[in-house]
Order: sequence, then C-alpha cells, then structure tokens
Amino acid sequence: KTIAEVGEISREDQLAILKRIVVSGEMTIRDELLYLELSIMYGLVTSSEEDLREIAERIVERFDGCGYSFKGNEASFLIRLDQILSRIDRFEDKKALLEKIRLLDKSVPESVNEICSDESNDIELIKKRISVSESRSKNRNASREDLEELARDYERLIEILQLPEDKLVYIRKLGVLLRDRLEEHHKALEIFEKGLRLRGDDVSLWLVKGMTLEKIAKTEREPDRASLYWKMAYNHYHAIAETFEEQEIKLAAIEKCAMIQSERLTKI
Repeated sequence: KTIAEVGEISREDQLAILKRIVVSGEMTIRDELLYLELSIMYGLVTSSEEDLREIAERIVERFDGCGYSFKGNEASFLIRLDQILSRIDRFEDKKALLEKIRLLDKSVPESVNEICSDESNDIELIKKRISVSESRSKNRNASREDLEELARDYERLIEILQLPEDKLVYIRKLGVLLRDRLEEHHKALEIFEKGLRLRGDDVSLWLVKGMTLEKIAKTEREPDRASLYWKMAYNHYHAIAETFEEQEIKLAAIEKCAMIQSERLTKI
C-alpha cells in the first residue's frame, strides 16, 4: 500500500523504521555512501544519546573503507557530518568523528568549498575543531602535531573574524600556545605585536609581549643577541610604566625594569 492509502506515518514510527534500516542494513547495504547517509539522517533526528553514540561509531568504522564513494559529494557530505557532530556530547565520539571530518575537509576542492560553505559555517566548524583540540591539548603529553594543528585553526579564525575584539581572543590564545607549548618565541612575539596594532591600549597584550621578550632573551644562546633582547624587554617595561596610569601596573613594570637592570644588564 502507498503512504497515501495508509495515512501519515507518525514521527515515532518513522524513527523506528529508519533505525531498523540502519541497524539491519549494516551488513546488507552495499552502497557505503547510502548507508552513511541513512546513518546520518537517523543521527540528526534521534533524541537517544545511546543511539547517537552508536551512529557515531558506525560512521567512523565505515568511513575509511568508502573514500571512493565521496567523489563529487565531498562538500555536501562534509556539511552533513558537521551537523551531526554538533549533536554528540561524549568527547571520545566527538573526537573520532572530528578526525574523519578533517580528512574529508582536506579532500574538498577549493572551488567546491567556496560554493558550498559560507564564512559563518567555516567559523563554526573551526570553533568546534578548536574546542576538541583545546581539550586534548590540556594533556602535557599532547603531540606537537596536535598543537600545530590547533595553532593553524587559531590563525585561520584570526584571518576570517571581522571584529577586533573577536580576533584578540584568538591572538592571545595563539601567542601563548606558540610561546609556552610550541616554543616558537619569535613567532609568538609577532602575534602579540599584531594584537597591539589592533588595540594599543590593551595592557594584557603589553604584558605578554614583555614576558615573551624575556623568554627569548633567556633562551638565546648568543650573548650579544641575548643582551639585545634584555634591552628590548627593559625598554618595553619602561614604556608600560610611562604609558599606563594604573598604580599596580606601573609598579609591576618598574619592578621588572629594576630586575632586568640589576640581574641582566649589569652583567653585560
């Protein structure tokens, strides 16, 4: 019988039918792309957290064996995966699915990417990746590759965000990541200087730039270059003391100048 003859199928019945198709079709549906499409379709409408976890696991398990099926459909499929990602709460499932999204994202041609994703979608996808990557990076044993990937996502957001205040959030994050975790001190210095060009009255940026100059000076192997960066740090803190009226900031900057003068510059 047709649907018109039997009447409208309830939402509960639709979900039950779709779930049976996904579960029973795991072994019988040979079209990988169709199976993954049905799995995503069910994942987008179900309210069951357990079912969502199972859907995420199925997508991850079947993904690697069907790369050829995405030919010509990468961009639309990427959007569908992104939609289901936002519904998954468990970190392990989100992380595994996100890795597949990253792989697919790299295979999408630029021309297709430009057509199928606008800037706002791009921003939200990057923010989701950052959320997962930041959780992973809290582990002090996080790999350098993971940290570099997080840095690239920060850089991408800084490029596409429009408001200076929004950019500054990720400029601070990127600078600290480069300085303290990746130990790319000179690049971190460039990032903080970029932030100061956006907002020259932000005392927090002045202070982190000063700390970065100190770190460069401490790690510089050549005495002459170390001396140069200690002088730069001294001059920078002196400028902070002259620029800002807040007593606490002024005193902290003066203390830094005194420390650098007595412990570093007098030894040169």
